Amino acid sequence: MKLEATARDQAVDWHKLQAEISALRNELAEVIREKEAANDAMRDDLAKTKARLARVEQQRNNKIKQSHDRLRQTERLITRLKRAEREVAVKRSALERAQADLDALRRSQEQQNAVQSSKLEEAQAQAADLARARDDLAKQVQSLTDSADRLQSRAESIEQTLKQRDEELDEQRKLAEAVKRAQEEADARAESLKRDMETEQARRRAAEQIVQQLQNDREHQMSNREPTASTVSNSGEDGERLAAHIRQHVDLGQYLEHAVAAGYDVTADPLFLLMRRHVVVADPYRDWQKLHIDRVTSRRRDPQQMLDEQAYAAVTTARWKLVDLPHIRRGKKPTWRRPGIQLDDVSEKYLWTIINEQIDEMTSRMGAFFELYR
Repeated sequence: MKLEATARDQAVDWHKLQAEISALRNELAEVIREKEAANDAMRDDLAKTKARLARVEQQRNNKIKQSHDRLRQTERLITRLKRAEREVAVKRSALERAQADLDALRRSQEQQNAVQSSKLEEAQAQAADLARARDDLAKQVQSLTDSADRLQSRAESIEQTLKQRDEELDEQRKLAEAVKRAQEEADARAESLKRDMETEQARRRAAEQIVQQLQNDREHQMSNREPTASTVSNSGEDGERLAAHIRQHVDLGQYLEHAVAAGYDVTADPLFLLMRRHVVVADPYRDWQKLHIDRVTSRRRDPQQMLDEQAYAAVTTARWKLVDLPHIRRGKKPTWRRPGIQLDDVSEKYLWTIINEQIDEMTSRMGAFFELYR
């Protein structure tokens, strides 16, 4: 619009110039008619007028040239304007597509943020568990440090006492011999535990094979017969067979009736077999705690119960404790697959991990020879 206004102004200027030229021509003609008698005197004025007319003609030509140049420039600008409008339309379309892509990306990012927030909450819960475990470990380290300081102070006191009273040397030697005998007894006990564990592993493998064979036989029998009323009467026979099978491999003692009534084959329960190892390792670990730390927490083997009885009670207690007081580390509340006998798969694996870690901690503290139980 600005270019069109400029073109109109130039046209007006050109008309004004034409009018001025016409006026000058008329003036010149009138001067010539009036001054024909005085041509010689007015020749200089005529020359000046011609020069002025020449300048005006030159200005008119320049104005015309400028007008044509501006017209061409206007046409070029109009062409560029139309091209720019087309480019703006293309870019507007691309912008709309980009906005749609941005909206889709924003929705996807929001979904990812929700997932990340959930993972972050889980990680924070795990971090809280780790922080508590770290605090417990720090307390244990502090307790061990205090024990070490007390032992160091005791050693210094003993050293000073030895320097002051040589007569106590015999008592210290006797104490050293007693410690040596205790260490030898511990080594002998460890070797015995090793043999027991090897025997237990062999029994476990045999029990797993027998359980697998019994399961295959039962599936084969169930697939080859139709359910009838006689099936109910066979439950007692199945219980007797289960009791005989359990008695053949383990000695549950007072808990045998409970296991048979629940249809619970302990020989096929990996957590029960792991708990037997835990009971075996916990007994010497209690003696180790008495010698090295003040707080004794490990269980003692009950001489009135068989190993299998104590392991049965311990594994049942561990499952009920996890249901009663779920661990934050577990994440979700455990559920029973078979009430009182078996938890869900994740909880069973979690208990396996916890008990195995306890066995590893006890064996690592007592000595390197317990590494074979890992």
